[in-house]
Amino acid sequence: MDKKLAAEHLLQDVSHYHGPMIRQMKQLVDIYIKLAELETRREDTNRKVALPREIRSVKQLELVPVVTATIPVDRSCQYNEGSFPFFRGLSDSVTVMNGINAPKVVECFGSDGQKYKQLAKSGNDDLRQDAVMEQFFGLVNTFLHNNRDTWKRRLAVRTYKVIPFTPSAGVLEWVDGTIPLGDYLIGSSRSEGAHGRYGIGNWKYPKCREHMSSAKDKRKAFVDVCTNFRPVMHYFFLEKFLQPADWFVKRLAYTRSVAASSMESIFTFDDIYPLSA
Repeated sequence: MDKKLAAEHLLQDVSHYHGPMIRQMKQLVDIYIKLAELETRREDTNRKVALPREIRSVKQLELVPVVTATIPVDRSCQYNEGSFPFFRGLSDSVTVMNGINAPKVVECFGSDGQKYKQLAKSGNDDLRQDAVMEQFFGLVNTFLHNNRDTWKRRLAVRTYKVIPFTPSAGVLEWVDGTIPLGDYLIGSSRSEGAHGRYGIGNWKYPKCREHMSSAKDKRKAFVDVCTNFRPVMHYFFLEKFLQPADWFVKRLAYTRSVAASSMESIFTFDDIYPLSA
């Protein structure tokens, strides 16, 4: 509560000097919270849904940047006109994604003419923790970039913007050119994907889960699953990159990104569950 009161007092003080900016920021936050908490039906999943007029009506906030845009830090804190893309409205519809809380994908129009795809989320996930972790990943990427050996290997983890507005609602930067790993491996139906194409004669994913959950000897059950559910991830690179040189470069980039992610996950795990010496 003390932090909340301190933030409110600080906001009041800043409002005396930057009143118009604070009012526009409040407008922006309000429409994103309404968007994240927009109620949808189960049959709307993977479909476009029209936005309510109260969300679509906000068209231009020239003092507020696009929240997921990358804006270089200005040491003078001036941020003059044209130094950042400001908010010029949202698209008329959103795509409802699959998930417990039905996150919505929306396009935000920037003053630079670009469309910024964003993901609005609400529910039990606290995006403040995600935002802190993305900041940490950015810091680790700085260390990797400053080290000669890791820089030569181009070790880094792809980060994205996370903007929490409340403990239960916020916006994430949508990363183009990506698909969920599970969608490639087992498909949306959990019985297709690469395992369906290449795992002829293997167990299906639902059977693997059932076998693991019902077995008393978990270790033996795990060995059974590994025997009857063979890896197929390597086919991704054979499907997507037909030229040998492209295949080699992309496969190497993937293995290095996994290595960097593994190193960072050790740090984050140790932060939550300290390892004994």
